[in-house]
Amino acid sequence: MALTFTTDLGKRAERGAELLDKARPGWEKEVNLYRLDMMRTDDCVIGQLFGDWGNGLLKLGLNGDGSAEHGFNLGDLAGDYTYTVLTGIWRHLVRSRLN
Repeated sequence: MALTFTTDLGKRAERGAELLDKARPGWEKEVNLYRLDMMRTDDCVIGQLFGDWGNGLLKLGLNGDGSAEHGFNLGDLAGDYTYTVLTGIWRHLVRSRLN
């Protein structure tokens, strides 16, 4: 059963997960949930999967705005949410795909 978020940030992260499904099938098995921290470019989803934030964005065909629209950073939602919330959303996404 797919996890569905009602918040803007959750919907963005779902788009990011769908993009990763196409670009790197099985990505959820590569993410270390204990290390996951969306505020740190080496421990975020992109950093863990691609080794480098910038390299990961290039491989996914995203720029800074595109990364926010796919829930990889807060972007224009920074005033409404924190990176702790974003990390929690990604943890739920990964767990739901592993179960």
